[in-house]
Amino acid sequence: MLDLFLAGGMDIFRAMRMLVPPAWQNHPDMDPDLRAFYDFNSKHMEPWDGPAGIVLSDGRYAACNLDRNGLRPARYVITKDKLITLASEVGIWDYAPDEVSEKGRVGPGELLVVDTKEGKLWHSDEIDNDLKSRHPYREWMENNVHKLTPFEQLSGEAIGQRNFSDDELKTYQKQFALNREEREQVINVLGDMGQEAVGSMGDDTPMAVLSSKERLVTDYFRQKFAQVTNPPIDHCARNTLCLLPPVSVKR
Repeated sequence: MLDLFLAGGMDIFRAMRMLVPPAWQNHPDMDPDLRAFYDFNSKHMEPWDGPAGIVLSDGRYAACNLDRNGLRPARYVITKDKLITLASEVGIWDYAPDEVSEKGRVGPGELLVVDTKEGKLWHSDEIDNDLKSRHPYREWMENNVHKLTPFEQLSGEAIGQRNFSDDELKTYQKQFALNREEREQVINVLGDMGQEAVGSMGDDTPMAVLSSKERLVTDYFRQKFAQVTNPPIDHCARNTLCLLPPVSVKR
């Protein structure tokens, strides 16, 4: 996908920030223009989850990008003779401590880029400041994206009212393939506990995109079972490191 973006004329900064963005949704103090940039990208490309520490080069730029969870270490050391070393740990290159001019680590969702032509080191903040100022992303999002009102912000008149009969309700349930299993295992759980129901057993039902049956729209996006492949993240850091992008409906 990165090769496709680069071949289409997109520069490596924009391509990597679109493919492997940081967890931007739950940072209330983020710059509004930068938030609009990431929000705009999320409408075009689903982010990569990782865990991955990606090292890449297009001939001019050499870069390291860490996924938003930061589960892969990436530490760098720069010596006074402009030699940069990046690896999962420090000490792989024989240098004296007084030769070091800068050292650090690539954090969760961060991008570190070396411009071999200009001899410049780009950090995430510099890259983000450059990207957010290229186009009026905030204006585009405000004028063209309509967001649903959160349930807790709805007025009392808009909650709990139904303007059709029980027979009409059953007709609508049939039309939208809302069967008893869906009502009991998903809808009721959403109403009672306010959270999505996820089972612990594997789901052998064919993927919605491959199914020969009529499936709900949500079946194409929702995971029905718990799939654990990575080490757990503590609950304090989960909101800042994890990202669950909203589903966008385009016309």
